[in-house]
Amino acid sequence: MVGDIAFGIGLGILYGVAAYLNFLWAMRRSGASFMVIALGGMIIRMTLAALLVALGVLLFGVQENPFFLAFALTFMVVLALEVLAMHKGWGVRGNTDS
Repeated sequence: MVGDIAFGIGLGILYGVAAYLNFLWAMRRSGASFMVIALGGMIIRMTLAALLVALGVLLFGVQENPFFLAFALTFMVVLALEVLAMHKGWGVRGNTDS
């Protein structure tokens, strides 16, 4: 059960790191390129996360309840941090806000 929780938390954190790096990459572009990178990155992240969830549950026998609870809670925290990072512009060059 601890491994299932760790897998859920790890997947949520990995998703958040990928989202932040995608945000930084998209911010270096403008216009249509920004949208392609931002939305394309989101589609790729969501697809990979869904595949990893399916693999974990179907192939590796991950217990669904602890895994999904850990993943959902971590995902919500990471999503809130992602929105805050975008709003504040953390990591974007030329941003002087803290």
